[in-house]
Amino acid sequence: NGDNDLVGRDGKLVGSPKDKAAVDKFIEQWRTKPEENLFGNDPIGGTGPGTGDTAEVKADKELFAKMDLNEDNFLDGKEIRAEHQKYDLNKDGKLDLMEFLKGRDGDRKAQGGGAPAITDAELEAEFKARDITGNGALTGTEIPADYKKANPNATKVTLDEYKAFRKKQEADAAAADKADFKKADLNEDNALDGKEVGMWQRFDTDKNGEVSEEEALKGRAEQRVAARKAELAAFLKRIEERRGVAGVQPPAAQVEVTRPAQ
Repeated sequence: NGDNDLVGRDGKLVGSPKDKAAVDKFIEQWRTKPEENLFGNDPIGGTGPGTGDTAEVKADKELFAKMDLNEDNFLDGKEIRAEHQKYDLNKDGKLDLMEFLKGRDGDRKAQGGGAPAITDAELEAEFKARDITGNGALTGTEIPADYKKANPNATKVTLDEYKAFRKKQEADAAAADKADFKKADLNEDNALDGKEVGMWQRFDTDKNGEVSEEEALKGRAEQRVAARKAELAAFLKRIEERRGVAGVQPPAAQVEVTRPAQ
């Protein structure tokens, strides 16, 4: 093939740039569709319209524009919120759009989109604690009430089923939290302040008088984790109480045996 041959997206030869039909085909193949991002490995995509930005990136660009009060394409002075100062990697006292987008993307990766993600290790530990019979499955009262409510016919729950349920449950809750936050954010500046704060005030971890989306989502997620841990602790306490009432002995390895003198 010649050095100037046209190659399509599929890596196949389209033709010579001297052939008008080949050129037209080449352009059509490589034309960027509105939902596409040709720079798939770049978390922030392009910076102009029609670059295939994700919903998060689009929201970040809108937020940047709202925060840029003097419309000079930089955030500086009072335009920079406390939680965004760390984005200023070159320490010039201002943020351009690229710095802002990369910083926001980094925050999402570090926090799982604002909420800490449930890890397999956490779910496996929960499952193991619930599996009091040690048979590798949850049955009877070992099955959590919320799982039973969502799956009323479930009589046996495997580890994979339990993990899938919890992950979907958390994803649905996180999506609902985002919707609640946006509903509370009346002026659409991606932060709750003044009369918007209300019950979200407890999530103002940096005590700057406003609650960012990251703070809100992380706070809500931590509440769910705490509730799940409390429910598990209550379940284990009930099991121990039942064992005591039934006179069940602890495992043999923990029983002290005193033999009579010979």
